[in-house]
Amino acid sequence: MCPMDSNPIQPAPASGINLYGYLTSNVGLGVAARNTMRMLQANQVPVAPIDVHPGGGGSDDTLTELIAENAGRAPYGISLFHLNPDRLRYLISPFSHAVDFEGRANACVPFWEAPRLPRAWLATLSAMDVILAPTLFVRDAVLADFPDANVLHYPQTVFLPDGVAANRQRFGLPTDKVVFVASFALASDIERKNPWAIIEAFKRAFGARDEAVLALKVNNPDATGHGAGMQRLRAIAAETPGVMLLEDSMTYAAVLSFYASCDVLVSLHRSEGLGLNMLEAMSLGVPVLATGWSGNMDFTTDECAALVKYSLVDIDVPRSSPYHVKNMGLVTQWAEPDVDDAAQWMRRLAEDSALRARLGEAGLRVARERQTRYLEGGMVRDLAAALEGWSGDRRQRARMRRLEATYVPDYAARIWRGLMRRVRAVAGG
Repeated sequence: MCPMDSNPIQPAPASGINLYGYLTSNVGLGVAARNTMRMLQANQVPVAPIDVHPGGGGSDDTLTELIAENAGRAPYGISLFHLNPDRLRYLISPFSHAVDFEGRANACVPFWEAPRLPRAWLATLSAMDVILAPTLFVRDAVLADFPDANVLHYPQTVFLPDGVAANRQRFGLPTDKVVFVASFALASDIERKNPWAIIEAFKRAFGARDEAVLALKVNNPDATGHGAGMQRLRAIAAETPGVMLLEDSMTYAAVLSFYASCDVLVSLHRSEGLGLNMLEAMSLGVPVLATGWSGNMDFTTDECAALVKYSLVDIDVPRSSPYHVKNMGLVTQWAEPDVDDAAQWMRRLAEDSALRARLGEAGLRVARERQTRYLEGGMVRDLAAALEGWSGDRRQRARMRRLEATYVPDYAARIWRGLMRRVRAVAGG
């Protein structure tokens, strides 16, 4: 009798996709992951949903039953990670078999907001067989560091949940004024989101005139390490006529109802990997006023949005920012929106209801067209074509093993960085 093979041949995984992501969270990456789940189901692709906890953000129960039924299994031949490489890195652990990378094609959907990638991302992304770029901006950032990467453009969309309805009274918004809205998560880097430019443009547009309102919705206002930025925002908002600051937690449907209750969504960002709130506003027929640069240029054009002029400047942020040169390894740039141009747009939009209607209708058409194309499942076909004939890339497997070997020192460094952030936050009050 032949001795038992110490390395028996494992059966090939079934055809389908293991989908890892923040599937029960209301953070932007969670919304994107649920959208992918919906698209895969619409195209009858077998999918195993595996929830990863993000450590923050509101909850969403859309996929709770399916996640529980799947029980963390990953039976299929392709694993799709709707996670950024910094989080994915800590799933590549030699001490856990919760994620099985061997014998599977591995793909990642990274969201990033600068023209180059953080140095800490490079090793993890290099171990992926396919990279799905949610915007052309992200695709170009990936190719800048990996010119030969197997990278595909994976355009994003928005699905509106049930219960979204405009209701100014619900949110304490005036009914006799034009309401501009801006929304961001404090932990998403306040300098990148740039509410300072929004407030300054509003001041230049309206001064002390009582004809418009700027409603600022801040998500996770008590995020650790961001207290100074929040204090500054509260102080500026309090001294600026017409500015409302909303810090209450809302469900996803409530946030979209809030947008629907306003007249114009404003984003004077310095950079966006996608710009989900802009695409959400367009899906509601709410016109968008935005910096004309970065990920949102996948869907905002002169025909469907009010685009603000900008100049490219070197990124200059505190050391704690993910965009600081110590994390990037090189000097990179982002956009500085023209505040005067933004103020002029605000005046035009406040005074011209027909312009608002035209941009809102055009934006809604673009959003609907994107949703239709998304549901057609082009990503599924593109991913299948990219992996045609795949039988396990030895170079990718070797890179994955090297990542496993560096898990302990990398994780220790992560804990140390987190500890230092908390110490600095406490020291800074």
